[in-house]
Amino acid sequence: RNVVRVSEENTVREVVHIVVHTMEMLRSDEAGQNHTDPGVLSLEALVSAEGLPQKSPSLIVGLSIVKLNLFDLEGTAVWSTDPASIGKANHANPLFQAALGGTAGSKLVRNKELPDAAGVSRRLDAVESYVPVLDTPGGSVIGVLEIYRDVSKDVAFVVSDTRRTILLMTVGTMSTLFFVLVCFILAADAIIYRSHKRLLAQEVEAARLSEVLASRRRIVAALESVRQQLAEELHGPIQTRLYAVWQKLGRVQSMITSSPEA
Repeated sequence: RNVVRVSEENTVREVVHIVVHTMEMLRSDEAGQNHTDPGVLSLEALVSAEGLPQKSPSLIVGLSIVKLNLFDLEGTAVWSTDPASIGKANHANPLFQAALGGTAGSKLVRNKELPDAAGVSRRLDAVESYVPVLDTPGGSVIGVLEIYRDVSKDVAFVVSDTRRTILLMTVGTMSTLFFVLVCFILAADAIIYRSHKRLLAQEVEAARLSEVLASRRRIVAALESVRQQLAEELHGPIQTRLYAVWQKLGRVQSMITSSPEA
């Protein structure tokens, strides 16, 4: 954008300088023809054969200017390097209105169809400039000169430079995103590894606790089996024998009690 803006500003300065010089030449010619001093320009003098039609080549050479239009104060083209443009109105153009007030201005127009010197139309990028035409130096505006300058090469350079900048920014951004993504993946992988390691440790601990519980259940079962065997033995033959011995002891005690001599 800066390059294009510089091109617009340079175009305005150059065309204003050349237009002023050309108008001075035309005023001198007009003064010589009318034997007056200083010369006063008029639209009739500008569109005459000795006016812009004769002087316009000097405006075009070396400046990449592809088209000139001369407008009257009503905004109607009264002369042009492109005959098809004569008679067309341009009164609503803001730059034209500014030129009527004595201020030159320009803007970039993209992909505009303009005829070249051979009359062949082609699309190009151009700076459209409007320069006020004065009847005398510091006098009144009598018309506006519209100038189209080809700046396709400048715009192509800007577009190429912009694309290169965008490409570099895109590559840099993608590289940064890729680096961040790799770091994220590595961090996630580390978290997953630690989580997996904890799960394995928990599974090992759970297996160990399960084995301890199973061992305790086997011990309790064994103790219960021993208790049941002892209970069966105590309530079985041993209990019967002990009861029989107890009865015999009771009879012996009764005999001793009933026969003291014995």
